[in-house]
Amino acid sequence: MVVVTLKPNELLTAAIAGVRRQVSALANSREDYCHNDSVDPFERHIMGAMAELAVARTFNLFWADETGRIDGSDVGGVIEVRARKIGGRGLDLGIRERGNKPNKPYLLVHCDVPRFFLIGWIFGREGWAIGKDNNLPGVRWVPAKIPPLHTVDELRIIVERAARPFPGDF
Repeated sequence: MVVVTLKPNELLTAAIAGVRRQVSALANSREDYCHNDSVDPFERHIMGAMAELAVARTFNLFWADETGRIDGSDVGGVIEVRARKIGGRGLDLGIRERGNKPNKPYLLVHCDVPRFFLIGWIFGREGWAIGKDNNLPGVRWVPAKIPPLHTVDELRIIVERAARPFPGDF
């Protein structure tokens, strides 16, 4: 596990991105995937953006604080980030059927702002195959432990390989 503490300016940058994302979702009538969650949608988007920034900083990857795009990758074109609030309704890694990116690593981040705990990761295809159903249709949950999640150090190796200039190296 890796612990990242964001600085005040980083928290503000990510918070603004999170507010823009929720306003975009409302303006475009996008479904709230976590309608049963106890976390407010604005808080969820803000926390998610903060977790993405913490991951980008940890892996030295570009973070595009994009609004309105759900087809890209969350961090550096490489990593999908799934944030869960400590003290919320659960800490497991959720993977949605719709929009699943089977060949991307999904990194679970537990959030206790300003601290972010990078717990572990799993490829989308593996997570969907072993994940358990619960009360949210189209979502499967992978336990927040290693295994089945892989360590952050193992993800560093994948990110480093993906950054190599020659496609044959990955």
